[in-house]
Amino acid sequence: MNSTQKRRRKNKGFTLLEVLLVMAILIILMSLVGAGYFTYFANSQEDAARLQMTSIKQAVNGYYMKTGQRPQSIQDLVTPPSGMSQQKWAGPYLEGGQVPLDPWGNAYTLQINDNGNVRQMQIVIMSNGANGVQGDQDDLTTMPQQQNQQ
Repeated sequence: MNSTQKRRRKNKGFTLLEVLLVMAILIILMSLVGAGYFTYFANSQEDAARLQMTSIKQAVNGYYMKTGQRPQSIQDLVTPPSGMSQQKWAGPYLEGGQVPLDPWGNAYTLQINDNGNVRQMQIVIMSNGANGVQGDQDDLTTMPQQQNQQ
């Protein structure tokens, strides 16, 4: 092997500086893409929760239309309450015959406000959000006033 071939063979690898530069560029690109992905993922979970809450609200309306009374709990949408015949109940009202959990694995809360007047029945479905704690800013609800604030 002559000296020219030895020099070429020696220069075939990457220097430490080149490797570090490429790694820095990759880290910057990954952080930009990763931040966008996690934002998109969080938004998609909220959208899924809102869709599920709308479905539960429609099930409550269906329950009321079939039975003539409001459900006492969210479980009444999938199993007939005690004292109600299967024929009158005519359910389940939720797909799959079970109450879904929110995208974070927590149970939804059902609250029906009618103030003694069924024509003004307000159905409120709530999710405690990603942290599972009720009463903070990541909570989701079907209550119109709170949706406009978010």
